[in-house]
Amino acid sequence: MDCHGPIHPASKRQNNYIISATDVLSKFVVAESVRNCSAQTAKR
Repeated sequence: MDCHGPIHPASKRQNNYIISATDVLSKFVVAESVRNCSAQTAKR
C-alpha cells in the first residue's frame, strides 16, 4: 500500500492524495483518491 501526493490542483471533493494497493500475485491495482494519508483514512 502506498500513498502518493500531495497532488495539485485538488479534485472537486478536495482530495489531494491517492492511496494505492497492489496484489502481489496478480499485480491487480486498486487506487482511491483521498483528502489525507492518515492511518484512519487508509483503514477505510
